[in-house]
Amino acid sequence: MNISKRKGLNVSLPVLIVGIVSGLCVILLIGLVSGLVLRPENCTPKANSSTTSVPTATTSKLSISSTTSTSTISRSNLTLPSTTTRPFVDRTTTPMFDFRLIDVAQPKKYDLLFKFYTDPYGSSSKESKNFDGEVNIFFQVKRPASRIELHIDIEVVVQNQAIQLTNSDTNQEVKIVRSGYLPNQLFEVIAEQELNEANYNIKIQFSGRTKTAGMYQANYLEDNLPRELIATNFLPTNARSVFPCFDEPSYKAEFEITIEHPERSIALSNFPKQSSEVFSESALPPKIVFLAVPDFNDDTSKNWGLSTFHEEFLLTPETDYSVKDEIIIAKKIANELAHFWTGGYITPTWWDDWWLSEGFSTFFEYEALNELFPDFKMRDEFINDHVIPIMWDDGFVSSRPIKFDVSSQIDIKFMFEQLTTSKSAAVVRMLKSIVGDQEFKKNIKNFLSQHPYGSVTTYDFYLSFNMSNVIPTTTEDFVDRWILQQNYPEVAVLIENRSGRTRVNFVQARFLLSQIQEEDPDLITSPYNYKWEIYLDCQAGGEFIGDQANHVQGMTTQFKFFLTGDRDFVDLDRVYTWVKCNKDFNGFYITDYRNELFEAFEAILLHDMTVFSDADRSNLIHNAFELAFLGSKSYQIAALLSNYLTDKETSPSPFRTFFWHVKKIASISEHRSSFKNLRSFILEMLADVLNRLGLDIWDNSGDESIRNFKIDLIDLECRMQSEKCLNKATGYYEEISEDFFLSPSDHQLAIPNELRPLVFKYHSQNTYEINDWINIFEFYENTNNVREREYALEALGNTRQTFLLDL
Repeated sequence: MNISKRKGLNVSLPVLIVGIVSGLCVILLIGLVSGLVLRPENCTPKANSSTTSVPTATTSKLSISSTTSTSTISRSNLTLPSTTTRPFVDRTTTPMFDFRLIDVAQPKKYDLLFKFYTDPYGSSSKESKNFDGEVNIFFQVKRPASRIELHIDIEVVVQNQAIQLTNSDTNQEVKIVRSGYLPNQLFEVIAEQELNEANYNIKIQFSGRTKTAGMYQANYLEDNLPRELIATNFLPTNARSVFPCFDEPSYKAEFEITIEHPERSIALSNFPKQSSEVFSESALPPKIVFLAVPDFNDDTSKNWGLSTFHEEFLLTPETDYSVKDEIIIAKKIANELAHFWTGGYITPTWWDDWWLSEGFSTFFEYEALNELFPDFKMRDEFINDHVIPIMWDDGFVSSRPIKFDVSSQIDIKFMFEQLTTSKSAAVVRMLKSIVGDQEFKKNIKNFLSQHPYGSVTTYDFYLSFNMSNVIPTTTEDFVDRWILQQNYPEVAVLIENRSGRTRVNFVQARFLLSQIQEEDPDLITSPYNYKWEIYLDCQAGGEFIGDQANHVQGMTTQFKFFLTGDRDFVDLDRVYTWVKCNKDFNGFYITDYRNELFEAFEAILLHDMTVFSDADRSNLIHNAFELAFLGSKSYQIAALLSNYLTDKETSPSPFRTFFWHVKKIASISEHRSSFKNLRSFILEMLADVLNRLGLDIWDNSGDESIRNFKIDLIDLECRMQSEKCLNKATGYYEEISEDFFLSPSDHQLAIPNELRPLVFKYHSQNTYEINDWINIFEFYENTNNVREREYALEALGNTRQTFLLDL
């Protein structure tokens, strides 16, 4: 097979990617996450091709252009906590406690050769899991030193005797006196003489084996015959488990890759760099390939031009997936595309700045989908998907800041937790709401255009993102308080009327969901003593008629206030009866009101709920539940707001906020007597809502938004142990033929796509028939549909007969 040469640009740390393309012409794909591409001229295996156990003479070669480097900005004036910097010390005299490379070499280019022995059409063997390679790394020595450090995992076998170090400027070989493995996956090479500030290259031969991370080997079926493929996923630090490299985010470099592989396989890699204009289609690669990989060890692998996905996110047949499946898949794809800018086009210099990549890509994921699918109101769904769940997780002293010193491999893994993704995106969303749409776009374009294909820090972002026209402080001072502190504030909004005007008093304090927690001195402490700078966007309304407050009459007004201290106030232009803050739930904080204000909100919502946006209504519900869980408010306040939900609400988003909190309470109280009261209250409320809206939730009619909402209603009703709901699920299940479980692909299931996961899940909970559990298990084993396996597995775990899980 001939592979054409393409040029591209490395947009990430040396990270390999690999995937498979469904169809007969693509069997083995191997690539590098560095802006490269390999394209087969003919990828259809010949019928008479012989199986080979060693690489053929056919090679796959490509090259890419250089990466634009950025100068280092002095951090002497930063208020950020000290971060883990590269050590300047000699490890021969200092304990080897650091896991960062010494700051001596800057890689410029990799000439990388891989030899693979996996023939996807041949039989699997022990040798097929092996690979050999050679890397020639061209680098610049930034300061005189005799030691060079790289990353190499100890399971990668290096031929020490064959290591060659050469001065590239003079072409003189440098004698090596010692080389070997160090702790923390480091590898040292010590020269006989000190290396000057010049250009060098080091050639290393290595070998390894495929495993579950890094270089990953998977099996799949083609025409019911077993096949093998090799895929790679190097995030966060798995590149070093495959080949010697400088495995830190800031070490961007060129790559020229040669891949030797059996003749009947093909190799793919990333796409070439093109001249780009920020936020235009030309900023994307000329062609984008999404590859589905069976049993991939992550949901996706974020690579510029060639992105790999776990197969369930790309290969679900249209006849089998539901509206919720469509939304999940759309989110994954949108997130991958967003990472082309915030992750590829720019890359955080070190892991403590990773919030820039995850926060912006998640935020833009929802912005893009909101434009493409306006009926789903994805901006509001961001609240239910990210803001509300992460405010719960971030409401305890066991939480952590978004940005903190990353000084171990465990710390790096923390950067990929949901807290980093969701809270960072919430902070980005808050910034947009403060500066406005146009200024936000201008600032982001400025940020990206100043660092094309470069490495960036949080401070680089501060220099590019101007907020001076809307807040009386710097971007750095404002944002630092949100990313360097765990938890979030509670703002009490207290109104008093004096001299014909309303005074609004604001009081902030650290919010914790549990009052009984004590501070652990070993946990991260706040550099700002848990005080935030808070941009308050508020709405006031109502008027007095005589001595009587009329909350639904009079004009409403908007006002903004910037709270920097523990407390402050603002005087309004006249007397108002109510004030609501955190407009559209853009701020990452809890707002507390006196009970009479919550009663005023109920009256307004029952009279005209459109006074508040969908997001505002979600915000009121969320505040009521969080304050009730803390104990500073009664659950009667949350019940008060449920009145308007029952009688007036038509938008799914506020309902989903309410449902989320109800399920959280149910999970805590399920085995207590109080659950019965909750169950009765919710089931009565749901019956009234369905009657008012005229919905038959088991009828799969309506547009996609309505069908999606019906699934939420069914899920809550069955979760509340509604006998009617559980029996309905069982009724659907009993219509399934026994033959379906043994051979799902040969039988058409009459149950609508949206209902299938719930039917399996809640029938499993509603039955004591062991044969039903066995049938679902057989269905799990026999189906080739990844989504079906997923909901079958959930159903198996939802059984009341837990002893079955030990079989």
